[in-house]
Amino acid sequence: MPAVMSNPYAPPSTEIGVAAPDEEAALVERAEKEVKIPAALLLIGSSFAFLATGAFFVAFLATRAADDPLAMDIIGVTLAVVALTNVWVGYAMIRASTAKRWAVARSGAILGCIPIFGVAPITVPAGIWLIVVLRPPHVKRAFRVAAALSVK
Repeated sequence: MPAVMSNPYAPPSTEIGVAAPDEEAALVERAEKEVKIPAALLLIGSSFAFLATGAFFVAFLATRAADDPLAMDIIGVTLAVVALTNVWVGYAMIRASTAKRWAVARSGAILGCIPIFGVAPITVPAGIWLIVVLRPPHVKRAFRVAAALSVK
């Protein structure tokens, strides 16, 4: 009776725990290396934009606080949204650098593409780079494996 051979062209199994633990660890490590640089650039850019948002708000308060209350409300809400967006991008990039929470990392990369406070030359290319890096199936699988390994 002939020996049963596996199909070398079959896609890898998507089930977690099917591969050897060394292969899973190597997969996660490879994904972390691929994500590391664009995530770091987005983290730096979002941190700078968050600080710039605070400085802009303080400067606005000092110069226009009594002039127009409606403008103050609009600027305040806008700056709060910008600040929260940058906090989310920072959180997402921390998650991306540890290969956990793929959807959070992708949402942070997408939000990082929004040009805010002069850091667009850093964040827009890094966001696009991270979106491209997060797309392949092996990276998605690595995020699932990393999440499963952290739960165990």
